[in-house]
Amino acid sequence: LMRSFLMILAVTFGCTVNPALGQSDSTSIQLFETLDQVNIGGDPGISLSKKAIITQELISEVELRKAACCDLSESFETNASISASFTDAVTGTRQIRLLGLEGPYALYTKGNLTTMGGLASVMGLGFIPGAWIQSIQLTKGPGSVVNGAGAISGQINYELRPSFTKQIGHVNLFAGPGRFEQNLIYTWHQSEKWSSNIMVHGRQQLFRWDGNKDGYLDTPLSQHFFVQNAWKFNGKNSEGQLGIKFSSADNIGGSTLYGKETFAPIWSHELQTDRYELWAKRGYFLKGGINRSIGTQFSVNYQDLDSYFGERLFVAKEFRTYGNLIFQDNIIDTRRTIKAGADFNLHNVEQEMWGYNGDYDASTFGIYGEYSYVASPDGEGLSMILGQRLDQLNITGNANKLFYVPRLHVKYNSGAWSLRSQASRSYRYTTLGAEYMGYMANNRVFNLSSGSTPAIESSWTLGTSGAFTKDVAFKELQITGDVFLTKFDRKMTLDLDQDTETALFYNRSWTMNEWGDQPYSLSAQLGGQYELLHRTLFKFAYRYQKVTQLNLTAMNQGIDNELEEVILNVPHLLYGGISYTGTKGLGIELNATYNSSQRLPNAGYNDRSPAFTMLGGQVSKEFRKRGQIYLGLQNALNVRQLNPIMGGDLPFEDRFDASVVWGPIMGRQVYAGWRYDLRKP
Repeated sequence: LMRSFLMILAVTFGCTVNPALGQSDSTSIQLFETLDQVNIGGDPGISLSKKAIITQELISEVELRKAACCDLSESFETNASISASFTDAVTGTRQIRLLGLEGPYALYTKGNLTTMGGLASVMGLGFIPGAWIQSIQLTKGPGSVVNGAGAISGQINYELRPSFTKQIGHVNLFAGPGRFEQNLIYTWHQSEKWSSNIMVHGRQQLFRWDGNKDGYLDTPLSQHFFVQNAWKFNGKNSEGQLGIKFSSADNIGGSTLYGKETFAPIWSHELQTDRYELWAKRGYFLKGGINRSIGTQFSVNYQDLDSYFGERLFVAKEFRTYGNLIFQDNIIDTRRTIKAGADFNLHNVEQEMWGYNGDYDASTFGIYGEYSYVASPDGEGLSMILGQRLDQLNITGNANKLFYVPRLHVKYNSGAWSLRSQASRSYRYTTLGAEYMGYMANNRVFNLSSGSTPAIESSWTLGTSGAFTKDVAFKELQITGDVFLTKFDRKMTLDLDQDTETALFYNRSWTMNEWGDQPYSLSAQLGGQYELLHRTLFKFAYRYQKVTQLNLTAMNQGIDNELEEVILNVPHLLYGGISYTGTKGLGIELNATYNSSQRLPNAGYNDRSPAFTMLGGQVSKEFRKRGQIYLGLQNALNVRQLNPIMGGDLPFEDRFDASVVWGPIMGRQVYAGWRYDLRKP
């Protein structure tokens, strides 16, 4: 199988093309600029682009180093736009929420190449070590149609460390409570045109932690190993990339008595998964000026997962092939650009979940076109992107469907003000077992009323944002705000409100005439930053989110179209951060986040969780020849959900539920680490 993968990769790399790859991938080129952003904040770790038509925030490596960024799911602790939380109390898996919607509603790309979905739609974030990441571009709301019809909540594009760099090597060692991580990156240049790097990551959770003394591990014992080898070619009129990655994870969670002799059966959890990724990009720049290129993206992924949760099995295999042909050119002049192309996505999943057979085959074939206009090179005046795509989706259990996906983004700049608006269509299909894996950690009987085949979800997104940037007392003041409304005309509902013994998946669609009855996500955020003291940046943000779903309890009582708040949504969030950067390599970070109370299931729980505040900080010191050391404190107030597992005393005889987690499980944590960059003399 691996030999076949390599043959496909070699043929693709030799015969296909892709626009301006790597850090300047032309699938993401804004007119008159590439991914090199315009720094409009005093903190070098935070930057936005005034020229980008789509709202996009760049999180640089400097910003990522301000917290314990061990993987992609932990990379947003200093960002109020995204919340990260545990999916359950036993697996240690984190998932993010963007615009109030869970992680699978976002599109994840690596160098603008689709990378995660299906089995990796939640756990895949843990397969991207933070030490490998050079930067993250965060887009709120659906982005370009070039990247597909997904991205209902937005797009998270991460760029890994490049091989064309003066840096020869990088070492990052991390130690936390019983947790150790090692990262090694080595780069070498074969010639002026060819370069390569190899990245290796190891992670171990070696000690059994049970801070609340409930007899269950607060975080699973684990052994993770990831390795990646990427190559890049830089020619006069062309570029290319190819790479291969292997990820392996072994976790053991549940009872602290695992592996010991006991008189009664214990509840335990084991997960073992291997994931293989291959990708290739090849592109040519056409003569006649900028924004003229043609190329393709291609990737193949395979994942094998074997796990159990007490007496419940979750076993799955996934094979995915993706390809994208992109053509870009100017119309009349460089102020007007058009992109056109076609893509395909072949997806096969075999899975056993909650006692159901969830196997399916899916194939998507799409064509798209996108027109961009900017009034001036400096971004002033009116700019717009009008994109359209037509997809044919063939999926097990559903008739072949055609999806028309229009998207419009408009931006207007005037001096210190930048205003953006969008109206976008999106759709996706679910992989229930992987997306709701955290809900396997219970004894509930699951009812899949719409069958075990994937549900199709679709939505409209309306959004507007504004940014004000102006020098005040020779320091730059930045204030931003945005509002996004996502309305679903097809939506999967998970209901835990009936009782403590059952759970129900229910899929339904609405017509446009039922716009007012459709479930929705409403997100509004206001933030700002200013260097109030010399070399000290102050950041603040307030976020409001209301996320609703169909009320199945009311529907069973004959009341149709009534909506209710989803569980575990944080309606109000306040964030404050202080960042000091000294002249001699000293860095001090302090971050505080207030989370308001969250709705809990009606049966067996209090109405709402307590509100809580997370406080953390870090001190780092960089030495000219000895690298950087850092020492941090997470959850300084020792906030914990004291009883995250219900019925743990008799897990096989009575109610058992470890899948409703509203707050931190581990208390106060101290971590430390060392980073070292080896550069060419």
